[in-house]
Amino acid sequence: MPFAKGQSGNPGGRPKEVKEVVELARQFSTVAIMRLVDWVNSEDPRASVAAAQALLDRGWGKPMQSNEHSGKDGAPLVPTLSVTLTHRGASSNSECG
Repeated sequence: MPFAKGQSGNPGGRPKEVKEVVELARQFSTVAIMRLVDWVNSEDPRASVAAAQALLDRGWGKPMQSNEHSGKDGAPLVPTLSVTLTHRGASSNSECG
């Protein structure tokens, strides 16, 4: 059922509990970052790389992904416009003969 124009689909907003959880989690940000710093120095390369990646993503943002698109066999894409004409049938106002 569609909402009336100007009417919110969620007039109460987000539940209060969600905001409380976010605020609580943010209180541990410094501790969590320091834990990641500890793991960066780990002898386990998997843990070290994962921690380094997490720190870089949080500090600098995730790198943008580039997407390359090509046509068949790597050829450039060629835009194509397809038009389908239909005839609805004869009417008394039709100028088609």
